[in-house]
Amino acid sequence: MSLVVVMKWTKRVPWFYIFLTLFPLLYLWAANAAEIDPSVVLRPLFVTAAGSALLYLALALIFRQPVKTNWVGGLTLILFFTYGHVYNVLRNSPTLSAWGHHRVLAVIYLIFFGLGVWGILKHKHRLEPLTRWMNIFSGLLVLLSAVQLISFYTNQALAARQSGMPQAATSADVERPDQPDVYFIILDAYMRADALEQEMGFDNSAFINQLEEMGFYVAACSRSNYDYTRGSIASILNMEYLPTLEARTGLTVEEDGFWAIIKKSEVRRLLEANGYTTVAFQSEYPWLELSDAGMFLGLEQSSINSRYILPFERLYIRASAAILWEAVESKLGISFLSQDSLPDQDTNNVVPADIDPYIRYHIDLQLFTLEELSKLPSLPGPKFVYAHLIVPHPPHVFTPDGEIAPGLTYEDYTTTAGSEADRLGYLNSVQFINRRILPVLQSLIGDSSSSPIIILQGDHGYQGGSPGQYTILNAYYLPAGYKNLYPSITPVNSFRVIMNDYFGGNYPLLPDASYDNSSLVPETFPGCIP
Repeated sequence: MSLVVVMKWTKRVPWFYIFLTLFPLLYLWAANAAEIDPSVVLRPLFVTAAGSALLYLALALIFRQPVKTNWVGGLTLILFFTYGHVYNVLRNSPTLSAWGHHRVLAVIYLIFFGLGVWGILKHKHRLEPLTRWMNIFSGLLVLLSAVQLISFYTNQALAARQSGMPQAATSADVERPDQPDVYFIILDAYMRADALEQEMGFDNSAFINQLEEMGFYVAACSRSNYDYTRGSIASILNMEYLPTLEARTGLTVEEDGFWAIIKKSEVRRLLEANGYTTVAFQSEYPWLELSDAGMFLGLEQSSINSRYILPFERLYIRASAAILWEAVESKLGISFLSQDSLPDQDTNNVVPADIDPYIRYHIDLQLFTLEELSKLPSLPGPKFVYAHLIVPHPPHVFTPDGEIAPGLTYEDYTTTAGSEADRLGYLNSVQFINRRILPVLQSLIGDSSSSPIIILQGDHGYQGGSPGQYTILNAYYLPAGYKNLYPSITPVNSFRVIMNDYFGGNYPLLPDASYDNSSLVPETFPGCIP
């Protein structure tokens, strides 16, 4: 194809309409690629393409001239896909929040639309020569997002290929008879009992006493090694601090391919080498999922026909003028997307019908995981079970007595960390998970053919900007006893103890420390200061 033909195409064919249709979705996809599975983009892509095609057809019937149709269509897409971004910026700005109301911003956008259409109709002959430049500009936007995505998935594929990480000098690849099941259960953001009492005035001793009565050892002065999930889980499942992991793998925690260090961890490798089957659960955060596990349990296997509004879809909706739909629902006090208040087909728990569909997804995932966990002892063979519950981490959707708060909206998901509402919601979530996790633990212990190994752990504490964000619940159920555990043990040493005591390992315990990036964070609670 000659350059002349290409130039004619860029001048005459309104590619910009297609590019403006695709760019907003590609941009959000590229910005969140590390957090989502690519399949969740399919449904928004289909809906966007269909909606854009219908819009173009309607405008063509109205204007019956390509130039008018193309440019009014392009203007409509620009205004539609920028509305949510502008609204969210204004809404969260201390100085511009007065403009962050739909009744103000929607009127401004309608004025812009009216003026834009008037200008297009009045100056349509001047717009045709600009088609080439609009095509080039919008095409570059799409190209930049596409390059970001290609780069991310290329790096991810390379990391997956290299994820058979160089092994540590000591290992535990020795199969032993009557191997116990190993349960690693994360309660996201669950802080330590003394921090709960000192910072929030909540006495959690009843729950701690119940764990101890069941036979758990609760490390009273335990802290997370890092104050964010990605670093904590990578460190725990590889029994190393991040600098060692980064040196060994050539990946840094900020890199796109770092997810492979979690999915193909050293702990998983060692246990599978000992004949264990890995069992894992679906998560709202795919980078936390061990989706290639021997058994992967989830609500749904397909996102294209999911009955939920998935997290990425909600983000996409709120980045556009579709966010106005939420305002209409809130004003009318109804939810057009809500389901009937019937027992959920996966969990048999009644979820109120007036709950935001995205919040339903979060609720059902937590309830599903809790219910399925208690059934796992019946599975044959030794198994390594990894369950990451996003509780008491926000959204705070449960009441202390185990019920689901009615009337939840997306705003409940975005409560400001450290606010009074967030702290109250956090304590409600703590009490909820206390009630729900104890029966699960009793089932794991009582229904297992031989005593299991259970680690019940927070990945970090409450993230409200206080010292408590490094304090964690850290409880162990170990059939052979607790002689190698101690009050200040940190998660980096959890599986070192287990590998040594149960699998013939020879892992020296690492110094117990907490880090903010590379800086040491000292213990500050009086009863635990060395």
